[in-house]
Amino acid sequence: MNRKILDYAILIKVLIRVAAIGFLFGFGLTQMPAVIFATSSVICALGFLTFYRSYSMHKSRKETKAFLCLEMAIIVFNMLFVSFSCPVSVTTLDTLLTGSVFDLFVNVCLFFYAHKQYKYAVVETEDEVSTVKNVRRSKKAYVRPFQNLETR
Repeated sequence: MNRKILDYAILIKVLIRVAAIGFLFGFGLTQMPAVIFATSSVICALGFLTFYRSYSMHKSRKETKAFLCLEMAIIVFNMLFVSFSCPVSVTTLDTLLTGSVFDLFVNVCLFFYAHKQYKYAVVETEDEVSTVKNVRRSKKAYVRPFQNLETR
């Protein structure tokens, strides 16, 4: 369930950005440079790839966290690029394209939510299942991090 929350949050963010790119570029309502459109398109493509990999094959939390870090870096780049090199007025629709401080805050929250999933350690124990065949199977026991293993 936690994985689906992260994946759908990423999908919603990417769909909003794709809609902003299509609307602003299609109707010509913005004076943003092509670099902003290119970086936003790259983030959208990587977001769709991250979402696709979550349903077609097993993906780790590291990929989700890497995507969120990359998105934060591109948002900071877009904000700095627009503020220092472009003398254009930025509208609300343009902030959907470039990103804002709120997007950084949401990404930090999602990053820590994804990182929170690693709070349990996996301890492997081997038990002898059959003495005749000498077959060993491993059972996974989930242990809280600072729990005394002797009391278990």
